[in-house]
Amino acid sequence: MQVRLKYFLWSNHIIGYKNQGESIILNIGNQFVGVIDSYKVGGRFLTKELLENKGITKLNFICWTHTDLDHSKGLSELFEYVTDETVFILPEGISRREILNSLTEEGLKTEYGDIFNLIEEKITHGYLISANHSSGNIFNFNFRVKIKTFNFSMEAIAPVSYIVRENTLKMIKDIHENNKKLHEKPNYYSIVLRLQVKVDTSSEIVTFCLTGDLDNHTIDELKVFPIKDKFGCNTVFKIPHHGSTTANKLVDYLEKFNHAVSTSFRKKDIIDLPNKEIIEAYKMFGDVHQTGISSDDLEDYGYIVFTFPLENFPKEIDVKYEGAAKKIT
Repeated sequence: MQVRLKYFLWSNHIIGYKNQGESIILNIGNQFVGVIDSYKVGGRFLTKELLENKGITKLNFICWTHTDLDHSKGLSELFEYVTDETVFILPEGISRREILNSLTEEGLKTEYGDIFNLIEEKITHGYLISANHSSGNIFNFNFRVKIKTFNFSMEAIAPVSYIVRENTLKMIKDIHENNKKLHEKPNYYSIVLRLQVKVDTSSEIVTFCLTGDLDNHTIDELKVFPIKDKFGCNTVFKIPHHGSTTANKLVDYLEKFNHAVSTSFRKKDIIDLPNKEIIEAYKMFGDVHQTGISSDDLEDYGYIVFTFPLENFPKEIDVKYEGAAKKIT
């Protein structure tokens, strides 16, 4: 795939809301655009607003990293940007928790039904990908900016197939024994996307590591792979699982990053993420930012835009904040 860009920019919008919600927009020159997860609050749907503001009419891919509500709400509305060539990526397997939520949890029942119906209706079968730890490159193509040739690649790193199989067997056993307890945690199934761009005249590589809600159990199972090669050095690193203590083991594999971002998660005043100690641990490796800062003076949403001109690649990424988002000092 060879693309000549009209606009010489690569940008990532990382979106979060005050209480919960996460969505990411990848945009290379308005010519290759994808959305990772979705959330909306009331009438505010930032992902869709930003796509409309950029004049985007189609998506090259949608990635649904996992099916929790804070990564899913509004996803069905994004199908208006789907074409016959849109790739839809979702995790291998489906957990019992997700099945029960689709039947019972308010807010998910309708959304799930709409999403799965639209997948059947609008996604070309060959472009539906159930990603796992061995999926490899989902996209790998070259594009040109003036005289420079760039290579873009995107790979999936999780979930781990062994975990998917193990939890499926538990689910089958529970069904046979009429046991309604939930034996698996939801984030075993969350996808990690690793995006890279490099230019043929430079050895420098820009890497975005977008971890979804990867948790420690999955990280442990990934140890048989060169995990430090995948997570060690990144330009932008999305902190897994909203900075939860159940997802802190990636810190052991980090070497450096330019920027890391955590979205917030607050529920009934019991859960308040990101965890402050986790954020301090990440600050040892580079600059750390947060969306969804809680304050009466701020909007109920926030997003961070990472942008750099490919025309002058490589160059330090420009960082801008909107609404409830800031660098953590």
